[in-house]
Amino acid sequence: MTGNAAGQRKEFDIRNDPDRQPGLARPFELWAILDRGVRKRAVIAWFHGALPPLEIQTPCMTTMPTIDMEWQGFQALTADCLYELLRFRQTIFVVEQGSAYPDLDGLDRDARHLLLRSEGELVGYLRLLLTPGRPLIRIGRVAVAAHRRRCGLGRMLVKEALRLCHENYPERHIALSAQAHLAPFYASLGFAVVAKPYDDFGIQHVDMKLKSGA
Repeated sequence: MTGNAAGQRKEFDIRNDPDRQPGLARPFELWAILDRGVRKRAVIAWFHGALPPLEIQTPCMTTMPTIDMEWQGFQALTADCLYELLRFRQTIFVVEQGSAYPDLDGLDRDARHLLLRSEGELVGYLRLLLTPGRPLIRIGRVAVAAHRRRCGLGRMLVKEALRLCHENYPERHIALSAQAHLAPFYASLGFAVVAKPYDDFGIQHVDMKLKSGA
């Protein structure tokens, strides 16, 4: 992955946009990105003060937290880290969604795990799984902590997964199973629905594949 040298910061502030009309405020202002290999500074959405206070839903909207992303093989995970990520997945896919979902499916040993941390706290996760005997790799278990959603972290996770897939597995098709209401999000990243919706433990899902050239 290419990126800026450690310690360097590329900044822009679109409040200084020369095409901006005086006195007008845009609802979202984008701040800096810092890229350190697989470590990335989050893109923070800054809500202008003219918007109603109730629009500010998460702490990351008003601060610039440090975001770290790290790939791990199963064997490299410490006992504490494994417990942390499994508890994280259970909190979202089982408890929050009220689904008797068998999250521990026996496939984690063969997967690559992407952990996203903010100030040391695990706030995002996904895994990549090669499909034996088929030129296919699947993105799965995409999850972001409830208090850090709507900050672009899910998009960061999926983009990093796509980067790794394109670099390490260029011959493989990329697929995922999305909750039906999230299909537009994945479509914005180049995926297309390839099958009819189906029920997966009480939650509607659709199978999606990355479109050629995306």
